[in-house]
Amino acid sequence: MHFQKILAISPHTDDIELSCGATVAKFISEGTELYYIALSDCQDTLINTQFKNDTLSRECRSALKTLGVKEQNISIHHFTNKLFFSESRKIFETLDALKAKIKPDLILIPDLEETHQDHKTVAQEALTVFRRNTSILCYEQPWNNISFSPNFFVSVTEKNITLKMKALKKYKTQFNFNRPYLSEEFIRGLASTRGIQINEKYAEGYRVIKLIQ
Repeated sequence: MHFQKILAISPHTDDIELSCGATVAKFISEGTELYYIALSDCQDTLINTQFKNDTLSRECRSALKTLGVKEQNISIHHFTNKLFFSESRKIFETLDALKAKIKPDLILIPDLEETHQDHKTVAQEALTVFRRNTSILCYEQPWNNISFSPNFFVSVTEKNITLKMKALKKYKTQFNFNRPYLSEEFIRGLASTRGIQINEKYAEGYRVIKLIQ
């Protein structure tokens, strides 16, 4: 399937890059127009650290540029980390406005069974906003999923995976916090596992909510 316009919905800066970075790089290289929204720049996580409060936002833009996302297609908001449930209506309105502006034919969202409270809120609000005429895929985050059974696979190349790692390395804050899911061993291992399932070297897996041809 070929999608003309994709909206990648990230609860926080780095979620899309972690889960879909190789897919994003592949689709953009094939001419797809890709838009990105992060609902939170997680400024609160940088309080009492050596980093300025806008560091994650700047790292995010740098990471997305590495993947090929156009600057004008990036939208980063300031919803309060871990309190999305209290701002669900505003999140709905933010996504609804973006829907009217972009009119994507595919959105990428967190899995509906996510254990992270912010991710669950974003997934549910996105599902409500885009429920009628948009294809919807849920992306994988093993550290937030008790179980995940992908039924849609995107085969990606060594170049796509290398770009994904290059993008993730822009997040010096996250490496400073020693996030284990940022390791190249983990990223390549998961991509290899999904690749084996479709007889390819690498892939990224998704769960289909709806596909419209």
